[in-house]
Amino acid sequence: MKNQIFIIKLVFFLGMLLGSHAFAANIALNKHTKLSDWDQRRVNAWHDLMARNQNDTALDKLTRVNTFVNQIQYAEDAQQWGKKDYWATPTEFITGNAGDCEDYAITKYFTLINMGVPESQLRIAYVHSLTLKQAHMVLYYYPGSGQQPLVLDNYNKEIQPATNRRDLLPVYSFNKKGLWLIKKNGSNQFVGSSSRLSRWTEMLNRLPQNTFASL
Repeated sequence: MKNQIFIIKLVFFLGMLLGSHAFAANIALNKHTKLSDWDQRRVNAWHDLMARNQNDTALDKLTRVNTFVNQIQYAEDAQQWGKKDYWATPTEFITGNAGDCEDYAITKYFTLINMGVPESQLRIAYVHSLTLKQAHMVLYYYPGSGQQPLVLDNYNKEIQPATNRRDLLPVYSFNKKGLWLIKKNGSNQFVGSSSRLSRWTEMLNRLPQNTFASL
């Protein structure tokens, strides 16, 4: 419990310092960007995934997106971006073909929104991995009110209820609508705007202006 309180305090200290189809139309690359053939195929496959599976069940969408995004290589920010901590946009992550845990979670989040999953059911979750012994990020999908979220993870690739992931100690979750503390009993406490997370805000500012026009 003391470790969890310490993590929460540290997170907030750092935070203080620091129509779905519309999305597909606005994640296009800059016209001056040149991609290799393999990079372009990957982008095309991503767009095809979003376009072809709009009518799937929610679980099928989660499975398809989790599988697709998890194929991308893992790389630390210093190696991939030359920075200690960098939150990539979905396009940067897909075209770069590498990134770390928050890049997987962010890309899954936006991809599922574009496929018609309500943003209210999706939150990016900051957790402490007891297996990795480090901070980690995953995507939570909430099937319904009062139900346990499903966890989409790049490390453990099987989608499971949060109660089955005893290796993860949840700290907080967020989306564009807000920020929530996750209590020890699994309940959520709304604590305000997610804009207090500086890396999240910086990433949103790099997205095309109309990305959220339909939300």
